[in-house]
Amino acid sequence: MLTCRGGLTSHASVVMRAMGKPAVIGSQDITIDVKAQQIKSRDGKLTLSRGDIITIDGSTGIVYAGEMPTVTPIFTEEFQTILRWTDKYKRMQVFANADSADDVRRAIELGAEGIGLCRTEHMFFRPERINLFRQLILTESPEDRKTCLEKIKSMQQEDFLEIFRAAENHEVIIRLLDSPKHEFLPDPDQPDYDGQIEHLAEVLQWETRQCREVIRRMKETNPMLGCRGCRQAIVNPDIVRMQTEAIVGKEYIHLYQNAHLILSS
Repeated sequence: MLTCRGGLTSHASVVMRAMGKPAVIGSQDITIDVKAQQIKSRDGKLTLSRGDIITIDGSTGIVYAGEMPTVTPIFTEEFQTILRWTDKYKRMQVFANADSADDVRRAIELGAEGIGLCRTEHMFFRPERINLFRQLILTESPEDRKTCLEKIKSMQQEDFLEIFRAAENHEVIIRLLDSPKHEFLPDPDQPDYDGQIEHLAEVLQWETRQCREVIRRMKETNPMLGCRGCRQAIVNPDIVRMQTEAIVGKEYIHLYQNAHLILSS
Protein backbone atom coordinates (compact mmCIF):
# COMPACT_ATOMS: atom_id res chain seq x y z
CA MET A 1 0.00 0.00 0.00
CA LEU A 2 1.22 3.44 -0.92
CA THR A 3 -0.59 6.64 0.03
CA CYS A 4 0.22 10.33 -0.22
CA ARG A 5 -1.63 11.08 3.02
CA GLY A 6 -2.16 9.21 6.27
CA GLY A 7 -4.74 9.23 9.03
CA LEU A 8 -4.17 10.35 12.60
CA THR A 9 -3.58 6.80 13.86
CA SER A 10 -1.64 5.22 10.95
CA HIS A 11 -4.18 2.40 11.10
CA ALA A 12 -3.62 1.56 7.43
CA SER A 13 -0.01 0.64 8.07
CA VAL A 14 -0.98 -1.47 11.10
CA VAL A 15 -3.57 -3.40 9.10
CA MET A 16 -1.22 -3.94 6.16
CA ARG A 17 1.53 -5.25 8.43
CA ALA A 18 -0.92 -7.72 9.94
CA MET A 19 -1.66 -8.90 6.40
CA GLY A 20 2.04 -9.34 5.68
CA LYS A 21 2.09 -6.53 3.12
CA PRO A 22 4.54 -3.61 2.91
CA ALA A 23 3.16 -0.12 3.34
CA VAL A 24 4.39 3.44 2.90
CA ILE A 25 1.76 5.73 4.37
CA GLY A 26 1.88 9.49 3.85
CA SER A 27 4.57 9.85 1.21
CA GLN A 28 5.16 13.54 0.53
CA ASP A 29 7.08 12.80 -2.68
CA ILE A 30 4.03 11.81 -4.72
CA THR A 31 0.65 13.15 -5.75
CA ILE A 32 -2.28 10.94 -6.71
CA ASP A 33 -4.69 11.98 -9.44
CA VAL A 34 -7.77 9.83 -8.77
CA LYS A 35 -9.66 11.01 -11.85
CA ALA A 36 -6.75 10.30 -14.22
CA GLN A 37 -5.81 7.14 -12.25
CA GLN A 38 -2.18 8.23 -12.08
CA ILE A 39 0.62 8.69 -9.55
CA LYS A 40 3.10 11.48 -10.17
CA SER A 41 6.34 12.34 -8.43
CA ARG A 42 6.38 15.90 -7.14
CA ASP A 43 9.51 16.67 -9.15
CA GLY A 44 7.60 15.74 -12.33
CA LYS A 45 10.14 13.13 -13.46
CA LEU A 46 7.90 10.06 -13.08
CA THR A 47 4.27 9.27 -13.91
CA LEU A 48 2.68 5.89 -13.21
CA SER A 49 -0.74 4.82 -14.48
CA ARG A 50 -3.21 2.25 -13.27
CA GLY A 51 -1.81 -1.24 -13.91
CA ASP A 52 1.86 -0.22 -13.68
CA ILE A 53 3.92 -2.33 -11.28
CA ILE A 54 5.80 -0.83 -8.35
CA THR A 55 7.86 -2.39 -5.55
CA ILE A 56 7.58 -1.09 -2.00
CA ASP A 57 10.26 -1.43 0.67
CA GLY A 58 8.29 -1.05 3.87
CA SER A 59 11.45 -0.88 6.00
CA THR A 60 13.19 2.00 4.24
CA GLY A 61 10.13 3.70 2.76
CA ILE A 62 11.64 3.56 -0.74
CA VAL A 63 9.28 2.87 -3.65
CA TYR A 64 10.71 1.53 -6.91
CA ALA A 65 9.12 1.72 -10.36
CA GLY A 66 8.85 -1.78 -11.80
CA GLU A 67 9.15 -5.24 -10.27
CA MET A 68 12.19 -5.88 -8.05
CA PRO A 69 13.37 -9.35 -6.96
CA THR A 70 12.14 -10.26 -3.47
CA VAL A 71 12.81 -13.00 -0.91
CA THR A 72 10.74 -14.44 1.94
CA PRO A 73 12.05 -12.99 5.24
CA ILE A 74 13.48 -15.48 7.72
CA PHE A 75 14.73 -15.33 11.30
CA THR A 76 18.47 -15.71 11.62
CA GLU A 77 19.80 -18.42 13.92
CA GLU A 78 21.24 -15.71 16.18
CA PHE A 79 17.84 -14.07 16.56
CA GLN A 80 16.17 -17.41 17.31
CA THR A 81 18.79 -18.06 19.98
CA ILE A 82 17.98 -14.75 21.67
CA LEU A 83 14.27 -15.61 21.63
CA ARG A 84 14.99 -18.98 23.26
CA TRP A 85 16.95 -17.22 26.00
CA THR A 86 14.09 -14.84 26.69
CA ASP A 87 11.63 -17.75 27.01
CA LYS A 88 13.36 -18.67 30.28
CA TYR A 89 12.63 -15.32 31.88
CA LYS A 90 9.44 -14.01 30.30
CA ARG A 91 6.47 -13.12 32.49
CA MET A 92 3.82 -12.70 29.81
CA GLN A 93 2.54 -14.60 26.81
CA VAL A 94 2.71 -13.31 23.26
CA PHE A 95 -0.39 -13.82 21.13
CA ALA A 96 -0.79 -12.89 17.47
CA ASN A 97 -3.53 -11.40 15.32
CA ALA A 98 -4.67 -13.91 12.69
CA ASP A 99 -7.73 -13.94 10.44
CA SER A 100 -7.11 -17.09 8.40
CA ALA A 101 -5.67 -20.58 8.82
CA ASP A 102 -2.50 -19.55 6.95
CA ASP A 103 -2.04 -16.60 9.33
CA VAL A 104 -2.50 -18.91 12.32
CA ARG A 105 0.06 -21.43 11.07
CA ARG A 106 2.57 -18.68 10.31
CA ALA A 107 2.06 -17.06 13.72
CA ILE A 108 2.64 -20.34 15.57
CA GLU A 109 5.70 -21.10 13.44
CA LEU A 110 7.13 -17.74 14.53
CA GLY A 111 6.52 -18.50 18.20
CA ALA A 112 3.06 -17.12 19.00
CA GLU A 113 1.50 -18.87 22.00
CA GLY A 114 -2.04 -18.30 20.82
CA ILE A 115 -4.26 -16.08 18.70
CA GLY A 116 -5.31 -13.04 20.68
CA LEU A 117 -7.57 -11.56 18.02
CA CYS A 118 -9.30 -13.18 15.06
CA ARG A 119 -11.13 -10.33 13.32
CA THR A 120 -14.04 -11.88 11.50
CA GLU A 121 -14.83 -8.77 9.46
CA HIS A 122 -11.62 -9.37 7.50
CA MET A 123 -13.09 -12.65 6.29
CA PHE A 124 -15.82 -10.75 4.44
CA PHE A 125 -13.39 -8.59 2.47
CA ARG A 126 -12.26 -11.49 0.27
CA PRO A 127 -13.11 -10.87 -3.40
CA GLU A 128 -15.42 -13.87 -3.71
CA ARG A 129 -17.45 -12.76 -0.68
CA ILE A 130 -17.60 -8.99 -0.64
CA ASN A 131 -20.48 -8.67 -3.12
CA LEU A 132 -22.52 -11.29 -1.26
CA PHE A 133 -22.05 -9.39 1.98
CA ARG A 134 -22.89 -6.11 0.27
CA GLN A 135 -26.11 -7.67 -0.94
CA LEU A 136 -26.85 -8.79 2.63
CA ILE A 137 -26.36 -5.25 3.93
CA LEU A 138 -28.46 -3.51 1.29
CA THR A 139 -31.25 -5.94 0.42
CA GLU A 140 -34.73 -5.10 1.65
CA SER A 141 -36.11 -8.57 0.96
CA PRO A 142 -36.24 -10.94 4.00
CA GLU A 143 -35.98 -13.93 1.65
CA ASP A 144 -32.88 -12.57 -0.10
CA ARG A 145 -31.35 -11.67 3.27
CA LYS A 146 -31.91 -15.19 4.58
CA THR A 147 -30.34 -16.69 1.44
CA CYS A 148 -27.27 -14.47 1.80
CA LEU A 149 -26.90 -15.37 5.47
CA GLU A 150 -27.00 -19.11 4.73
CA LYS A 151 -24.36 -18.80 2.02
CA ILE A 152 -22.08 -16.70 4.22
CA LYS A 153 -22.61 -19.05 7.17
CA SER A 154 -21.36 -21.97 5.11
CA MET A 155 -18.24 -19.99 4.17
CA GLN A 156 -17.66 -18.96 7.79
CA GLN A 157 -17.94 -22.55 9.01
CA GLU A 158 -15.11 -23.55 6.69
CA ASP A 159 -13.09 -20.56 7.88
CA PHE A 160 -13.35 -21.50 11.54
CA LEU A 161 -12.77 -25.19 10.92
CA GLU A 162 -9.50 -24.40 9.15
CA ILE A 163 -8.46 -21.90 11.83
CA PHE A 164 -8.99 -24.30 14.73
CA ARG A 165 -7.33 -27.17 12.93
CA ALA A 166 -4.32 -24.93 12.28
CA ALA A 167 -4.30 -23.72 15.91
CA GLU A 168 -4.32 -27.29 17.30
CA ASN A 169 -4.08 -26.83 21.09
CA HIS A 170 -3.39 -23.09 21.03
CA GLU A 171 -5.96 -20.65 22.37
CA VAL A 172 -7.95 -18.62 19.85
CA ILE A 173 -10.04 -15.54 20.67
CA ILE A 174 -12.64 -14.64 18.04
CA ARG A 175 -14.15 -11.19 17.62
CA LEU A 176 -17.49 -11.03 15.88
CA LEU A 177 -18.25 -8.44 13.20
CA ASP A 178 -16.81 -5.11 14.36
CA SER A 179 -16.77 -2.84 11.32
CA PRO A 180 -19.30 -0.15 10.43
CA LYS A 181 -21.36 -1.49 7.55
CA HIS A 182 -20.37 1.29 5.16
CA GLU A 183 -16.76 0.06 5.25
CA PHE A 184 -17.85 -2.90 3.14
CA LEU A 185 -19.48 -0.70 0.52
CA PRO A 186 -17.99 1.26 -2.40
CA ASP A 187 -17.69 5.02 -1.92
CA PRO A 188 -20.85 6.62 -3.37
CA ASP A 189 -19.12 9.99 -3.71
CA GLN A 190 -16.36 8.71 -6.00
CA PRO A 191 -16.63 7.78 -9.71
CA ASP A 192 -17.63 4.15 -10.16
CA TYR A 193 -14.42 3.17 -11.98
CA ASP A 194 -14.83 -0.56 -11.35
CA GLY A 195 -18.59 -0.68 -11.84
CA GLN A 196 -19.11 -1.90 -8.25
CA ILE A 197 -22.09 0.32 -7.52
CA GLU A 198 -23.61 -0.43 -10.90
CA HIS A 199 -23.22 -4.17 -10.28
CA LEU A 200 -24.85 -3.89 -6.85
CA ALA A 201 -27.74 -1.96 -8.33
CA GLU A 202 -28.26 -4.71 -10.92
CA VAL A 203 -28.25 -7.46 -8.29
CA LEU A 204 -30.72 -5.55 -6.11
CA GLN A 205 -32.78 -4.48 -9.14
CA TRP A 206 -32.40 -0.85 -8.16
CA GLU A 207 -31.45 2.23 -10.11
CA THR A 208 -27.79 3.19 -9.70
CA ARG A 209 -28.84 6.53 -8.21
CA GLN A 210 -30.96 4.77 -5.58
CA CYS A 211 -28.07 2.46 -4.68
CA ARG A 212 -25.75 5.43 -4.19
CA GLU A 213 -28.25 7.17 -1.92
CA VAL A 214 -28.77 4.11 0.29
CA ILE A 215 -25.01 3.63 0.69
CA ARG A 216 -24.55 7.34 1.41
CA ARG A 217 -27.15 7.22 4.20
CA MET A 218 -25.18 4.46 5.95
CA LYS A 219 -22.03 6.56 6.27
CA GLU A 220 -21.40 7.80 9.81
CA THR A 221 -19.68 10.96 10.98
CA ASN A 222 -17.59 9.00 13.47
CA PRO A 223 -17.52 5.28 12.55
CA MET A 224 -15.41 4.44 15.62
CA LEU A 225 -18.37 5.35 17.84
CA GLY A 226 -21.06 4.22 15.41
CA CYS A 227 -22.95 1.02 14.68
CA ARG A 228 -20.33 -1.63 15.37
CA GLY A 229 -19.52 -4.36 17.89
CA CYS A 230 -22.34 -4.90 20.40
CA ARG A 231 -24.34 -2.05 18.84
CA GLN A 232 -24.17 -3.84 15.50
CA ALA A 233 -25.39 -6.97 17.30
CA ILE A 234 -28.45 -5.13 18.61
CA VAL A 235 -29.35 -3.62 15.23
CA ASN A 236 -28.51 -6.73 13.16
CA PRO A 237 -28.82 -9.74 15.49
CA ASP A 238 -29.15 -12.13 12.55
CA ILE A 239 -25.53 -11.47 11.52
CA VAL A 240 -24.24 -12.24 15.03
CA ARG A 241 -26.48 -15.31 15.23
CA MET A 242 -25.12 -16.56 11.91
CA GLN A 243 -21.51 -16.07 13.03
CA THR A 244 -22.08 -17.77 16.38
CA GLU A 245 -23.73 -20.77 14.72
CA ALA A 246 -20.81 -21.01 12.30
CA ILE A 247 -18.37 -21.11 15.21
CA VAL A 248 -20.13 -23.47 17.63
CA GLY A 249 -22.11 -25.75 15.32
CA LYS A 250 -22.82 -29.00 17.19
CA GLU A 251 -21.13 -31.15 14.57
CA TYR A 252 -17.84 -29.29 15.13
CA ILE A 253 -17.91 -28.79 18.89
CA HIS A 254 -15.13 -31.34 19.49
CA LEU A 255 -12.71 -29.07 17.64
CA TYR A 256 -13.44 -26.01 19.73
CA GLN A 257 -12.38 -26.98 23.24
CA ASN A 258 -9.83 -24.15 23.35
CA ALA A 259 -12.02 -21.49 21.73
CA HIS A 260 -12.86 -18.26 23.53
CA LEU A 261 -15.67 -16.28 21.92
CA ILE A 262 -15.83 -12.58 22.74
CA LEU A 263 -18.03 -9.79 21.45
CA SER A 264 -16.27 -6.48 20.92
CA SER A 265 -17.93 -3.36 22.28
